[in-house]
Amino acid sequence: MRERRSVPDEDHPGSTSRSMGVGRLPWSRALLLLAVAGPPLWLGGVKPWVVPAFVLVVAGLLVRRCLRSDSPLRVPALWWLGLLAAGLTFIQWMPLPPALLRALAPGLSSTVAEILDGTGLGPWNRLSVHPGQTGLEFARLLALTGLFVAAAQLSWRLVAAYVSLAGTLVALVGLSQKLIGAEAIYGVYVPRQELFGLGQALGSPLLTSFVNPNHQSGLLLVGVFAAASVGVDLHARSREARGRQASERLADRAYLAAGAIAIQTTALVLSMSRGALASLVIVAPLALALGLRQPKTAGNEPSHGRRRRVGLAVIVLGMLGLAASQGAWDQLSTLRDPASFADKFRVAREGLALIPSSPVLGTGRGTFVDLFPLVDRRPGAILFTHLESTPIAFLVEWGPVPGGVVVLGLCWWWWRSFRANEGLARRLGLCGLLALGIHSCVDFSLDFLGVSAAAVALAGALGVSAKGRTWSHRRVLIATLVAMVVGLAVALTSIPGSWSQRRPRDRAVLDGQLAVEPALRQTPLDAFLHLAAAREAAERGDWDETLDRAEVAARLRPANLDAHLLAATAAAELGSPLASIEHIKRGLETMREPVSEELVDWLIAGVPAPEQLATIAPDSSEAWTPLARAIARRSPAHARALASARARTHPEDPEPLRIQAQLALDADNPGLALHHARLLVQLQPNEEAAHRLRANARFKHQTRAQTEAAVAELEQARLNSRIKDPAVIDELLILGLLRLADEASLSRAEELIDGLLARRAKPAERRRRRALAERVRNARGESDP
Repeated sequence: MRERRSVPDEDHPGSTSRSMGVGRLPWSRALLLLAVAGPPLWLGGVKPWVVPAFVLVVAGLLVRRCLRSDSPLRVPALWWLGLLAAGLTFIQWMPLPPALLRALAPGLSSTVAEILDGTGLGPWNRLSVHPGQTGLEFARLLALTGLFVAAAQLSWRLVAAYVSLAGTLVALVGLSQKLIGAEAIYGVYVPRQELFGLGQALGSPLLTSFVNPNHQSGLLLVGVFAAASVGVDLHARSREARGRQASERLADRAYLAAGAIAIQTTALVLSMSRGALASLVIVAPLALALGLRQPKTAGNEPSHGRRRRVGLAVIVLGMLGLAASQGAWDQLSTLRDPASFADKFRVAREGLALIPSSPVLGTGRGTFVDLFPLVDRRPGAILFTHLESTPIAFLVEWGPVPGGVVVLGLCWWWWRSFRANEGLARRLGLCGLLALGIHSCVDFSLDFLGVSAAAVALAGALGVSAKGRTWSHRRVLIATLVAMVVGLAVALTSIPGSWSQRRPRDRAVLDGQLAVEPALRQTPLDAFLHLAAAREAAERGDWDETLDRAEVAARLRPANLDAHLLAATAAAELGSPLASIEHIKRGLETMREPVSEELVDWLIAGVPAPEQLATIAPDSSEAWTPLARAIARRSPAHARALASARARTHPEDPEPLRIQAQLALDADNPGLALHHARLLVQLQPNEEAAHRLRANARFKHQTRAQTEAAVAELEQARLNSRIKDPAVIDELLILGLLRLADEASLSRAEELIDGLLARRAKPAERRRRRALAERVRNARGESDP
């Protein structure tokens, strides 16, 4: 199949567009650059106002092409996939007849009806339970389809260069913020998602213009391979150029492209995205194999070419070495742990359970945040706003058949385009899209314009054309204007109900500035709104309504402890103490760190008899442990009763023994502490914390016999190669030897302290060990005559 030819006035420097003025950027190029680089630099395109602005930019790009030339437009292969996705999303957004809605989504419609029963809102008439977000998604998909068509009319070199430029700008923003120590994007915006160290601490992901490091990694993946395609093409053209000046100019541009590769690769490694790094490791050998198979371009090598390559290689290796030293490879090494895969794919696997509730056209784009808690088997404090696997998200949110068509269509499009593009440069660009596709299997970065705009533009430029088909410019112009009006209308009306507007809206509801009912009409499955309705009913003394709304809120957010406690209060007011206790237990089962002091005080005040606390304690270890530790800090008596009951019912759980041993130590009861600590060591012989408790319990006796026993036990523990941190055992052993203070003990302490100081340690640990070494030296000095 023949590759498409480039559009002359958008490709060559000698075209009419460039002859209009020196340094003047043609409108088409300006709009393309704005469409590709604008969303990434605008917080990665996560804000809702990016969508209508993007619709206007893409419409302007298509209108410019239609008005500039009367020649027909090329038809890119499988362009209709974008229109299909947009059409499906529009149906999910629009109101539907009740009978049709029940036929398309029987389970989902019945669930929504059950939840809204008693609210006075009437029947829900949309497939999407979050129409604001779904409407924005429709406008975004419609605009991306237009960008795909527009990029097909432009030079692939131009598009690839702009995609590379977008990734380089994002990388430079991140590296600049890293250099100056910025802890906010552009110095003003702090991401809502918590980022360890905000890009400054060792091992923290690079803070760029994106609010999520995984998303920026998707753009950088595409940008790296786009820069590689541009660089390879420029290098080949520099060898083919006839004049020396033209050859040198093209060679200089090729080295600039290589610099863009270095900058983006450094930022990619610093982004600490395991999925992106794994994708790069998978696709890079394919790109290297393509380069080795490519025959060498005939022509002369530009002057100083070898020297430039060596210098560039040194810079690249230095930047990658610096990036790797920040902890990126430690992140990648965690992929060897099977548990990391289980945790990553748990949400995607359990999210598939939503398909039966709406098997025809899916649950609706952007609705996962409200629907997943209904099928989540391990609810916790983390709120999953998206399904972290784009292919599975397509199947769930568009339905298995339409979503499967989109997924298979994209795979077939890539394979067809790869076979049609025989040149190395263009195939490298397609490798970038392959890497992004692999990364998207474990991420949802394509849901945002900061990544999808660049990827779609590059796909449109590199993809093959439909055989023997063209579009008249008049037809495209009319379709563009109609799509722009529809897309803007849907996007602008959807923004108030979008996900980004939930927090200010919920605050307004909490402050009494907005009624609950209008907000529920926007998001009927919002647990916060049902909880707010329950609180309003409780203030009125309507405990039946309070119980209904609180139970709905707890169903929609199982980890929302306030909903469970309010339901428990309502049940108690209605004369159902057993139901009240059950609601409290359900709420405590979702407890995780940190546990609020108010909750602990409420439990202690509500259950004054410590022995009764075990009746409402959670059963799972993940919930029981943080709760018991928090109670131990406030009421040792309650914690002791809680741990004692837990030890009887769960003898395999080490935490009750640990808590009882520590409580006994705090109560100056070393005998009881030693009893529990010895049982704990038998249960966890490879845990240094258990050995520490046993040693401290013996030290607490303050007798030489107990100290000698502790030293002997610690010497035996040193022989256990399965101890996770042997340095802890060595420190305890040295402390015991210092207590004995005889000649043999001090000699043994000196022997141990040398090895302890040689171990790698964090600054605080190193200072503690140096202080311990000073104690050993002082003790030796006092013992010498």
